[in-house]
Parts: sequence; C-alpha cells; structure tokens
Amino acid sequence: MVIRSEAEWSDMYTLRMISGNKIPGLLGFQEKWLDGTPMYYYDITSKQPLSRLAERRKITGTELRTLISDFILVLKQMERFLLDEQRICLNPECIYMDPETCHGSFCLIPGYYSDFSKSFFELAQYVLDHVDHSDGEAVILAFSMFRESRKDNFGIEDIERCLGVEHK
Repeated sequence: MVIRSEAEWSDMYTLRMISGNKIPGLLGFQEKWLDGTPMYYYDITSKQPLSRLAERRKITGTELRTLISDFILVLKQMERFLLDEQRICLNPECIYMDPETCHGSFCLIPGYYSDFSKSFFELAQYVLDHVDHSDGEAVILAFSMFRESRKDNFGIEDIERCLGVEHK
C-alpha cells in the first residue's frame, strides 16, 4: 500500500521511529521519494483490508477477539515508542488482516491526525454492523466494543474490558 506523504517537519519523530523500528502490530513501513515527494510504502503482503474481509463474510467472535487483542498490543507498543495514537488510521480500509490467522496489522501514518475517540467509535460501529449476528461471542464483543467507544476519555483499560480483562 502506498500513501503520499502529508507529513510536516514537526512529525519527523514518528517517521524516524516507524522507519527505524519493527513495531509489533504495525504494518512494515518504508519511506521512498518519488519526483521530490515522500511516499510511504506499507508491507501488506498476504494481508487483506478488514473492509474486504467484512464484505465477503461476517466477522466471527474469534476473529474479533483476535483483532481487539492485536489492537491493544499495538497501542501498548506505540506507547512504549512514544508514538501518538492520533496517528493511527482506524479506517477498515487501512486495517489489514491475515486471512489465515485473523491477526490484524495497523497503519500508522506520519502527518495523519484523527480524533482517536471518534475514529474508534466509527470502527466500533463498523464492526457492530459487520459481525456474525448468529455468533454470540461476536455480538457480545462487538457490543462491548461499541459501549466502551461511547465513554469519554476511554483508554487501553476500557478496550481491554471488552475482552473481560479487569484491572485493579
């Protein structure tokens, strides 16, 4: 996947961190220049966007549990590398899934900015609309994800709560 750079010089930290490190849960990244314009290349080998998988069939509970777990992992890794969650694209077109393992990989875009709460809410709505409603686990997880997305100032702990992880 190739994205034309919109990054400002102020976002060089993000660019250098994702260029120089393999961060679990994030798509592999390379910056290349084409006609004087930086282009971002993401390794999507053997992966499909969540949107394509969801249009072919409904998302199961197992797949959703894996996706939520992967999302929690990537948020923790981003925190470890001091990366801003506002830079992650939660559009179903930019979340790539391994069709065999159901593991998700996320796209962190230097220069991109989104309201994380709003983006997560939109993803939760999308998931709720595309889960297998005959799969009880899928429905419970999707609704839990949607419910948590409605909270003000939610964080990783709230997302973990979707999986039944409790914090003391």
